[in-house]
Amino acid sequence: MIQLKNVNLSYSKHEPVLKNIDLNIPEGKTTVIMGESGSGKTSLLKLIIGLLKPDTGQIMIASKDITRAKGRTLAKIRHSMAMVFQNGALFDSLKVWENLGLPLREQQRASIRRIRKEAEKLLERLGLEGTSEMMPSELSGGMRMRVAIARALISKPRILLYDEPTSGLDPVMSDNICEIILDLEQRENVTSVLVTHQLMTALRVGTHFVMLHDGEIIFQDSAERLLESDDPHVQEFVRSGLEVEKRGSALRYLGERLAVPGALPSGLLSMT
Repeated sequence: MIQLKNVNLSYSKHEPVLKNIDLNIPEGKTTVIMGESGSGKTSLLKLIIGLLKPDTGQIMIASKDITRAKGRTLAKIRHSMAMVFQNGALFDSLKVWENLGLPLREQQRASIRRIRKEAEKLLERLGLEGTSEMMPSELSGGMRMRVAIARALISKPRILLYDEPTSGLDPVMSDNICEIILDLEQRENVTSVLVTHQLMTALRVGTHFVMLHDGEIIFQDSAERLLESDDPHVQEFVRSGLEVEKRGSALRYLGERLAVPGALPSGLLSMT
């Protein structure tokens, strides 16, 4: 469904952001793009949805070259996609249902009645009943992200792009977001492309894995091959991800123990 051929992108002549990107994203699956900060992950998402134009190369969406499309043709291609931005990117001056309704209002000139109905339906589906009249400032981080996903879903896209959807969320809410992504893939055959720096999120939702380093693809394969890779950058990413998960598990275990009266080991306070 999505194919990038020899794509290059730079914000200046001296600093290429993406170099010689050749990438095939399978339909109806979740492709995870990983890499350190500044490796070009978010820029790659913006290229796919047409927010950026590459210096060279082709980006094919359902056999149509988005780099050459214009006007109504480009608009039609982009309407088949939606992007969930990092931290939700909700409009703070709009109520939850109004945030959800923006795509319908802009793309389809939908009535207020239809927007409210569709918004309520999606909010209920994502476990957000009773939030339609709330302002984004009244929502938790996890709720904001679910509202952002609902906003992306309201126009019924075939392709969903996620930029760090679990960043800053606690483990329970991160798992909840992952469940939503998996449910969309399994029940609605949505093609998802997800950017993350979190190994556990990647392994939880991904079926195809891509790693960027200095703007180039250094790995593209399955989870098994990812964990077995002998590339030093891939190994470091996996090692760091596993270490973070172990630290997180230890802290969660400690928190559970401290919640039990008398569970604090004797002598621990005297050591501080």
